Amino acid sequence: MKGEATMIATKQEPAGEAGPAERPRARLASTPERSEPEGAADAPAAAAAEGVSPVGGEYFGHSAMLLLGRLVSETVGFYNRRFALEKKDVIRIYSNIARAARHKGHKEKAISAFQEIIKLTPRDPDAHLNLGRLFQEQGQHERAINSLRVVIKLRPAGAEAHYRLGLCLLHEKRPDEALESLEKAVELDPKNARAHQRIGSILDQKGRDDDAIAALKRAVELEPDQVRFQQQLGFLYEGAGRHDEAVVCFKKVLELENLADEDL
Repeated sequence: MKGEATMIATKQEPAGEAGPAERPRARLASTPERSEPEGAADAPAAAAAEGVSPVGGEYFGHSAMLLLGRLVSETVGFYNRRFALEKKDVIRIYSNIARAARHKGHKEKAISAFQEIIKLTPRDPDAHLNLGRLFQEQGQHERAINSLRVVIKLRPAGAEAHYRLGLCLLHEKRPDEALESLEKAVELDPKNARAHQRIGSILDQKGRDDDAIAALKRAVELEPDQVRFQQQLGFLYEGAGRHDEAVVCFKKVLELENLADEDL
């Protein structure tokens, strides 16, 4: 029973050789239009007779395979009809589907899977965070903002949610709110160089030159080999009339670019 999912993914058994517990899986793979292959009801009993959980690792791997040709809800529904799944098992299947879908670039299916997890565990901050990440990657910034605000409500000390919320608010041209979120992000995670850089950019736009320089200096201290940080700090120094310090930054930019050329 434990090798069934592998059997489907790697080979087709010759006719007549598959056992009663194996046949439903083989027919499912060859005839995806059938949601309930003949003999499917026998699988749980066979699993119990073998002392094997019907929702073991192979089944979660198989759920990812089903995802390739089925909707998320159909995949989990298939398992629910065949086995008496507990809530934790359903969540694990949805999580497995979400990871597989995201890895393959099927972000809409991954979003659907995380939404189903949230229906089952609405107070799970990780599920909301994963959903917010996907919305952000898809450019759906308002939906990402909503998800990330839920994360912050459930887990106020989560630095990543504050940082991502700041980026989404920036994209939506809400710099004051973005600054507040990013400052909270660096309070919780002082080593987030990109958050410091974003803060510096907002402060520069507000004409707060000294504060902007301080933020960019911190970003450069954390990631001194980041060309963009060095370059931006150089421009801030130049705009503030601190030419010698600007020259130091621009020399570092040239040095880093030369090193990059040598690596090509």
